[in-house]
Amino acid sequence: MSFTTNLWNELEQFVNNLTRKNRSEEQNQSTSNSNEWQEGNSLKDIFKDISKNISKDISKDISKNISRDVSRDVSRDVSKAIVSQLGLLLGLIFSTNIFKIAKSLGSVAFRFTVSRPSLVLLVAITCFSAKYFTEESQSSRSKNMLM
Repeated sequence: MSFTTNLWNELEQFVNNLTRKNRSEEQNQSTSNSNEWQEGNSLKDIFKDISKNISKDISKDISKNISRDVSRDVSRDVSKAIVSQLGLLLGLIFSTNIFKIAKSLGSVAFRFTVSRPSLVLLVAITCFSAKYFTEESQSSRSKNMLM
C-alpha cells in the first residue's frame, strides 16, 4: 500500500509541477507578446502586412485570368483569320484549276459552263467570302475589346 501511495504522490507532484511550468510559460509569453506589440508591431504594420498579402493574391488571380482570356481570344481570332485565308486560297486554286481543266479539255459544253465570266464570278464570290470572314473576325475582336 505504501508503494501505491508513494507512486500516487509522485504522480500528483509531477502533474502540479507541469501545471506550474505551463502557467509560468503562459505568463512569460503574454508579457513578451505585449512587449513585442509595444516595440514595433503596431496596428499600422499589421494592416500593412495583411494588405500586402491580399494584394499579392488578387494580382496573381487577375493576371492568371487575364492571360487565360487573352490566349483564348487570340487563338479564336487567329483560327478565324486562318480559315478565311485558307478559304481565299482554296477558292483561287479551285477556280484556276477548273479554268485549266476547261482549257485543256477543249469541249464546247465545258467551255460554256466554265467560261471567263463564270471564272470571274467564282473569284469574286471567293474574295467576298474571305472579306466577310475577315470583317467578321475584326468586328468580334472589337466587340471583345469593348467588353
